[in-house]
Amino acid sequence: MTCVLTELPPSALLTVAGATVTSGSLAVLALAVLLVWGAVRAVRTVRRWVRVWWRRPAPPAPPAPGPPVATLYMACHTTVCGHLQTPHAPTGDGGWVCLTPRCGHTVPSP
Repeated sequence: MTCVLTELPPSALLTVAGATVTSGSLAVLALAVLLVWGAVRAVRTVRRWVRVWWRRPAPPAPPAPGPPVATLYMACHTTVCGHLQTPHAPTGDGGWVCLTPRCGHTVPSP
């Protein structure tokens, strides 16, 4: 592409590959650039607003594992549990086993 500056009428600014560029066409080009720039800014702003104001709610946390349904809190009377009220689960023979880690002491039915 060659750019040739020659004697042109006042309405023409330069000639590029035989085509004359006028101040009016430069103004239209500048307006088009501004419109595209404004559209890009508007889309970016709207996307940010959507991301900030309409966030998807976080999924609910899974329920924490609790003691079994048939749990009885009673004194364990071992040094591991410190004679405190601890959860006990029923055993098959009618006793209750302590659910405290490292204990596992079995007590007869209260």
